[in-house]
Amino acid sequence: PDGFNIYAGYTLIAVLFIALRDIVTRRLSAEAPTLLVTAMTSAAVGVFFGLGAVTDDWVALDWRSGGMIVTAGAMVLVAYLASVKSMRAGDIGFIAPFRYTALLWGLVLGWIFFDEWPSGLTLLGAAIVVASGLYSFYREMRLRRQADRQKAG
Repeated sequence: PDGFNIYAGYTLIAVLFIALRDIVTRRLSAEAPTLLVTAMTSAAVGVFFGLGAVTDDWVALDWRSGGMIVTAGAMVLVAYLASVKSMRAGDIGFIAPFRYTALLWGLVLGWIFFDEWPSGLTLLGAAIVVASGLYSFYREMRLRRQADRQKAG
């Protein structure tokens, strides 16, 4: 509870919106261009967090910081594009477990670039989230196989 602050709240809000985006993406017409869906998602995130940043003090960026922001923006755009494309083309039960690799990437990149490593309790929480996702994936695959056997037999 000591570590829960406004930024943790932002993270929870972001997770809710990611889930909402994925659900809406699955229901969109196939004629809706993937790039348009990606652009709208990026714009919504930019507006939401831009409004949140209005109350903070702004400082001039140096070239390095500006370059890092532009690079991060380009990477987020590519990631959104890949996410939207996969949600539209693939089976959610198959795609969802791959999202947990973001936890591993976050751990490794945080350690490399910021020399930070989460506490044992945080790692336990991450392990529980990953284990529940993998169990759901396993269960769905088992149920799908049973349904296929019943159709065939």
